[in-house]
Amino acid sequence: MEKLSPFGLIHQTMMRNGYKRVPSRQQIYKQDVAVNNIIFSVKVIIHDAYFDQWPSVFLEEIPEQLPYRLPHVLCGLNLCYLDTSSVALDRYSFESNMALVLEQTTNLLEQFVKSPELLQNEFRRELSYYWKGQLYSSCYLLSEVTKNSTFLIFNRKTLTADEDTFEIVVAEDLDDINKWYKKRNGIDEMCRGPAFFIDLPNDVTLPENSWPPENFDEVLEWLRENGGVNTVNKLLDNVFSCLSKSLDVVGVFNFHDIKLGVLLRVPFSSAYKLLKEAGTSRRKGVNPQVKKALIRNAIKANNSSFYRLSFDDSSADYVTGRNLVGRNSLKGVRVAQIGCGTVGGAAAQMLVQAGAGINGGSFDLYDTDTLKSENLGRHVLGVSYLGENKADAMSHWLSINHVGTLELNSITSIFDPTTASSLYKKYDLIVDATGDHQFSTSLCHYMHRAENPLPVIYGWVDAGGLIARSLLDDGDNKYACYYCIFQRQDNIFKDGVERQPWQPRACGLGSFMPFSSQASFYTAGFIQQSCLDWTNGKSSPRLKHYAIDQEQVMIVKNKDMKAVTSCVCCSFQ
Repeated sequence: MEKLSPFGLIHQTMMRNGYKRVPSRQQIYKQDVAVNNIIFSVKVIIHDAYFDQWPSVFLEEIPEQLPYRLPHVLCGLNLCYLDTSSVALDRYSFESNMALVLEQTTNLLEQFVKSPELLQNEFRRELSYYWKGQLYSSCYLLSEVTKNSTFLIFNRKTLTADEDTFEIVVAEDLDDINKWYKKRNGIDEMCRGPAFFIDLPNDVTLPENSWPPENFDEVLEWLRENGGVNTVNKLLDNVFSCLSKSLDVVGVFNFHDIKLGVLLRVPFSSAYKLLKEAGTSRRKGVNPQVKKALIRNAIKANNSSFYRLSFDDSSADYVTGRNLVGRNSLKGVRVAQIGCGTVGGAAAQMLVQAGAGINGGSFDLYDTDTLKSENLGRHVLGVSYLGENKADAMSHWLSINHVGTLELNSITSIFDPTTASSLYKKYDLIVDATGDHQFSTSLCHYMHRAENPLPVIYGWVDAGGLIARSLLDDGDNKYACYYCIFQRQDNIFKDGVERQPWQPRACGLGSFMPFSSQASFYTAGFIQQSCLDWTNGKSSPRLKHYAIDQEQVMIVKNKDMKAVTSCVCCSFQ
């Protein structure tokens, strides 16, 4: 029997499911699908038999028995039938892949008919898509506040030197806005003005018609239907207050993690008239209906503008917490990291991404060394930082690449481990990324003798770059300290493996151990994991170990290693 081609196998699947091929150069199939006596005319276009591009599924029209607007029905009545980013397909399973597409399409159609109560929930989940921001593809929100917020519209230079684009940013702190302008290569400020925030109710709905709103009146009507008179009055009060300061106003609507916005631009003559008439009304006694009419008239005036905006939440809380759902971040924690070399540079980046240095926390970086050309093969920093102190350079690099303002300090003097007894006044957590055995042993020694010891997380590359390790030492003497580990690692190399020798250099420079940046990033990842474990109240496993080259070194499981009974570092009278 002749073997069918991929498209032949897909064709069989389509035929078995009632679809018929439409004569065309493309692979197009159609079928009328009935769900509870409601008929959906469905068209499927198969672009690629291997599903590198997913099939497109369309409705010919919305059945008259259903609402005019349905969730997951995009422009051109294209169905968003599956979250393709969460599905992994076998590119050679042609029939099962196509069957999945048809199954998900049928499930969506059945939801339209059988679960109408879910429709608004789906609209709410994808509210930003249906809002369809009109102005500026780049709208960023740096903080979530209700008063004293400001927006800036500016022109920025893109990475393509011949192009530039407009951008809008909203924040409470003017300093944050100015820093953002600099970070984003701003070249020309267009306008600044006040901004305000309004929370939308959890059960907000979308009207079947007049959506998305095309003018301010439609926004008012939508809010009246969803939030009632109080929400409408709050919007009017905010607009009125902002127009007394600027002719340009931005409003942001909060809905969980969705941020919708409007930009209102009112001519001077209209704003002046509004304020004058409102002032007269105020002396006679404020009438909300009068204020509402005055604002509406001002915004309806010739040359007034109304634009919808869709904001990208760039607040430090959201950015650092997005990937830590259900877990505490490092925000609010006072962290000191000693060492900003190849391991420390990567670790500092990861700790900032996990919240270090925000929301009342602090992040102090210690290092006395400068960045040299020989470091570039393993360090996160690049050519522009050559000759700079590593702590200063990392502090600068992190500051200009973080969305918010970090409480970040660089210290270029030597960290003195003998001060361990007083560190609790300044820090909550110490990270030792020096990879210096002598220093780490000294830190461990003095910390175990401190009256108020702090937890220390050690991270180091071992076995000549073949092992990545980290250790949480929280002061519990039942478990191994840093020095204990080295008393028990005689057998980390497999039999017959020769240890990589240190490479000599000129006197005064010190020898070095060649290994790839892979080991550094594994170790930095362990440091981040240990820090997050600690801030979430999890101490086990204290020792984390990864054998990068498992043919040469022993594979050791992550574990809580018991302390060496007579360890001179942590077992003392």
